Amino acid sequence: LATAPAAEPQGVWETVHIASVESSAGTKFEAEADSSLLATGTTPAQDVLTIVAESHRAGIRAVRLEALAHDSLPQKGPGRAGNGNFVVSHLQIEVAPLSTEGTSGQTQPSQPVKLIAARATHQQNTDTLSVAASLDADPASGWAVDAGGIGKDQAAVFDLETPVEFKEGVRWTIRISMNHPNPHHSLGRFRLSVTDRAEAAPEVGSHGPD
Repeated sequence: LATAPAAEPQGVWETVHIASVESSAGTKFEAEADSSLLATGTTPAQDVLTIVAESHRAGIRAVRLEALAHDSLPQKGPGRAGNGNFVVSHLQIEVAPLSTEGTSGQTQPSQPVKLIAARATHQQNTDTLSVAASLDADPASGWAVDAGGIGKDQAAVFDLETPVEFKEGVRWTIRISMNHPNPHHSLGRFRLSVTDRAEAAPEVGSHGPD
């Protein structure tokens, strides 16, 4: 599974090229024309996605996760729960340069990056179901969008403690855990992008060409 590579980025956000997605629950995804991924099949009780992706902009300061509505989802989503909600209980990111090391052609090992702040277009509350709650390791807390956000496109932005400065491009390993005790609260359709702008505002879509 792979989304289409983005052209040279010009706007605030560069949509990443997703090379692979692995689901701990076996969830399958369809690549949409807008580089989003749509979950299909039976909704699992919990799920952890491991996404390998590439970007080409230098000096990345933040990662954006868009949770997007779709007619195939309950209440149009953007989650797969019966009420259209989801809970991103934890987000982990590792990075490596795209170039290979030496003559063996082996990729360089990934290094974890620390996320220090988060903000979203909408969050269910300011406590256990806030976007900031997805930065802790508690599976019972995380970013959710009920209480006014169901059936609408949403976005969350996560700031990196230190900018990623690989001029040759970045290989991302992004793990999205959706292990809330309330079952089936996984993402239905999502898209990932990165920016080199400091304190970028959470927004859906881009104001410049991909």
